[in-house]
Amino acid sequence: MKLRALSALVVLAMLVVSCGEDMSSDIDLTNFREDFVSCLHDDGALIFRTDEGVLLYPEKELPTDLFSTGQRAIIGYVPTTASEVGEMKISLETAIRPIPFAAITALPSDSAAFLPDDPIYLASVWYGGGCINLRYQIEYYHALHTLEMVAALPQRHSDTLDVRLHYDRGGDTTGYYRSGYASFLLPEPLPANVRVRINTSNFGGENDFVFTLK
Repeated sequence: MKLRALSALVVLAMLVVSCGEDMSSDIDLTNFREDFVSCLHDDGALIFRTDEGVLLYPEKELPTDLFSTGQRAIIGYVPTTASEVGEMKISLETAIRPIPFAAITALPSDSAAFLPDDPIYLASVWYGGGCINLRYQIEYYHALHTLEMVAALPQRHSDTLDVRLHYDRGGDTTGYYRSGYASFLLPEPLPANVRVRINTSNFGGENDFVFTLK
């Protein structure tokens, strides 16, 4: 399993960045869906791919300069047409909410050992869209908080990628709880298994979460 050394930090933004006007008050709740997606560019237009591999084409074309290819986001939409080849026309019903997104960092073990490792309140962790995805809460007042997912080298197993989430609250003082999401891109080719170690504040400290991909 080959890993490139990358420098990638997720900065936990406190403000939601959106695209377009949020029209949630006019949503057709009968057919409404909300999904994690990856942004893609298709012939000058912004489209989306769900974690199940379905391509979503907004009826109102969006320019590609809104988001780069691969950017993770949450969208709310109503399907308007569907096909048998994994494509769907949609009516975008809410603002596009980008998710903090970075590649997994590969570091020598002796360097990784010195990274901050503050406990984080973990709501959920799962695999989807080629990424390890997190839902969490942080207690924020004014300092910059960051997340980094690190694969320490050398790896112990040929069929399992071992990674650890490093959370740095930046010495922030007691503040207000904020919920958020983050996605970390796995290296290609995908490993057979991924084991994610997270220092949690709500599950009794360190926990391992194992995902079988193949």
